[in-house]
Amino acid sequence: MASKSPRIALHLLVGLTGLVLAAQLLLTIWPAVGVYVNTITFVILLAFAVRRPALRSFTLLLAVIPVVAWISLIIATDIPRLFATYGILLALGITFKRQVSFRRDILPHVPHISPRHYLIALGVGVILGGLSLAIPHTHPITTLPLVVALPACVVFAFAEELYVRGLIQQQVSQYVSANFAILLAAAAGLCLSAGQGSVWLILLALISHGILSVLYRFIPRLALTTLANSTMKILWVVAASFTIH
Repeated sequence: MASKSPRIALHLLVGLTGLVLAAQLLLTIWPAVGVYVNTITFVILLAFAVRRPALRSFTLLLAVIPVVAWISLIIATDIPRLFATYGILLALGITFKRQVSFRRDILPHVPHISPRHYLIALGVGVILGGLSLAIPHTHPITTLPLVVALPACVVFAFAEELYVRGLIQQQVSQYVSANFAILLAAAAGLCLSAGQGSVWLILLALISHGILSVLYRFIPRLALTTLANSTMKILWVVAASFTIH
């Protein structure tokens, strides 16, 4: 019986993540229907949280995504919606981080962060920043003054890393292999961007979250993935602001 548990858990992890991703993509393609599917998805996740105690933390973490999507739909103006979305994501992420416990042996032990680690993270951020410049997309943050946009990039990056790497990737690593955890974490990161209406932004999210999840797999430090993520965002925002102005 115990030998079947990992397979059952794997099917549930993939199925629930796929359900959330499909709901968010439907919000982009057909919002009038997507909002109802999003609500049904939220109810299903809560039901699994009640009926499957072993996966309760994961399903509750996934339920954050429909909540964030509702906020995006309720607030019509781009900038308030952006700050409200990441504010809720950050608040829920901090709340879950305080309450969810993880096995300490599921990720490699890194006793301390060396300058070499920071350089690796910075290099990853520069590469992703170059990629974000190569992929045509728009984002409301570029309408803000740089004095506001740059700190926002760091806060937004930390909110994403706390949720996707610090919670989702660590949680699923308890049930599946590290490589499969990377795929599920990238899918969760993709879910956060899937309802924002830009195909190019969705593509960028898939690539960037995949690479950041690989970085976290080998050097599990949120400080480093946040550095890479914020570097990517800052480079793109600075370049976009000069192009616009």
